[in-house]
Amino acid sequence: MGKVIFNSKEDWLEFRKGKITGTTASAIIGKNPYLSNTEVWEIITNRKEPKDISEKPYVVKGKYAEEHIIRLFILDHPTYQLEEKEAEFVVFYDDDNPYIMATPDGILKNIETGEIGIIEIKTCDILSSRQKESWSNNNIPINYYTQLIQEIYCSKATFGILVVELHYSDDLTMRKTYIVYANDIKEDIDWLINEEKKFFQEYVSKQKRPPLILS
Repeated sequence: MGKVIFNSKEDWLEFRKGKITGTTASAIIGKNPYLSNTEVWEIITNRKEPKDISEKPYVVKGKYAEEHIIRLFILDHPTYQLEEKEAEFVVFYDDDNPYIMATPDGILKNIETGEIGIIEIKTCDILSSRQKESWSNNNIPINYYTQLIQEIYCSKATFGILVVELHYSDDLTMRKTYIVYANDIKEDIDWLINEEKKFFQEYVSKQKRPPLILS
């Protein structure tokens, strides 16, 4: 496991260039509703600038809600403690394949077992029946699950926790918590990382446009 901490957002963004991040990993396998695998290839190979969505209302909301939701999680689950909170300026990466990286929202320790894990926070406005369905029956949407996998892998965490705040209306907001253990999802981790290696070696390194994957 490699780890780098940056003092500024600009340095952090510069380091991410040319790499597969937790948020773009799902696009590589055709499972990102906002980004295609060919668009990721264009961004990684410097053919296209990534969209700056940092000022979008939902992004701003998520950023400011993150710390409070983490604190609420710890209050509800006192067996966990926050080990470190380095905002968006920390990067974990694969030593053998440093183009595979991730930035979790925080690092947790299970006080009872001593296990170290990661926590990821999401806020989501439910605006359609499709969005509602994607979170039903304790499902995790595949793009968020893929990000969780990447963060567990890069940080060598024992477990990953996803806490999502779902805003259905002005009268209804629901907070849901999901926990996955690295040992239980080893096959998923191995499959995803293998797909990322193939994408990078066959298309990025060779500057060859990949075929479009339709989700």
